[in-house]
Amino acid sequence: PVDLVKFNGEKKDEYNLLYWTSTSEINFMKYELESSNDGINFKKITTKEPINSSSTLTNYSYSDFEYYKPITYYRLKMVDLDLNYKYSRTISICF
Repeated sequence: PVDLVKFNGEKKDEYNLLYWTSTSEINFMKYELESSNDGINFKKITTKEPINSSSTLTNYSYSDFEYYKPITYYRLKMVDLDLNYKYSRTISICF
């Protein structure tokens, strides 16, 4: 399983920048970044494969040019090789 150290985001001029740090990506398959305009109904916007499977800190980022106004909610779905998954906390970015 993966150990999510942090998950944050911020508004840039023309996009929302999402970034997260993880460690211990052992038996881990992928991250699915999801977005929502209401914080309830989410859709997958990108998938990121793990960079390494060691216990070192690994940084990821994604630039979302298709954000919602006035607020966009984001969460990470973290999927293990056995297809078990868990969600990160939900964050929001205001326009």
